[in-house]
Amino acid sequence: MTNDLVARTEAGARMRAVGRQGPVATGRRALGALLAVTLLASCANTDAATDDGSPHPSEAARTATLAAASEGVDAVTSHHPGLELDYAPERDNRWHDCSGMDGMVERDGALPPERLQWMSSRSFYPSPARPTAPLIDAVVDTLVSNGWTIGYQSTNDTGRDISLGRDGISLSVGGTTRVVEGRDPSLRLSVSSRCIEAPPNLGYSDATGSDT
Repeated sequence: MTNDLVARTEAGARMRAVGRQGPVATGRRALGALLAVTLLASCANTDAATDDGSPHPSEAARTATLAAASEGVDAVTSHHPGLELDYAPERDNRWHDCSGMDGMVERDGALPPERLQWMSSRSFYPSPARPTAPLIDAVVDTLVSNGWTIGYQSTNDTGRDISLGRDGISLSVGGTTRVVEGRDPSLRLSVSSRCIEAPPNLGYSDATGSDT
């Protein structure tokens, strides 16, 4: 596996949560509101253009990341229409400063990023609660039939993940292997772009897209 795929896989793994605290209804709304406020400041202004006026490569990566997330949602809902999608654009679409990742250099978090990854995630919840790891194989099969390639798989005592790649985008599908009291088991999609050059005027603004 290349260093780039490892980095993107690790980034996807950081995004996956195997469950969240209950009770289901109030817990989801409260957590969503908290994360929306916390992560809103991490959303980027991608209006930057190159010297010749064409869109910055970061915008293309952002668009591809959101499109891959939408493709993953379609794959999940085609096989498991009864799962509840929990998605808030201002919380689940964001960029990550990967400026020092290639050289494993720790950077000052107060500095504007030189390089970034676009990330997008979607969570699905079954009702009643049940393990979701058995549900991911059909989703992965559909993605493979659409040109995605399996690159990495991991299993532990609480969850299972399969990471796929296509055209520089990494997509991870994860599920829980058991139900833990006090948590809602989820099926999780985590998408990330390559680490690319950040726009020169990267700033803080509104949510980073509303694609499903």
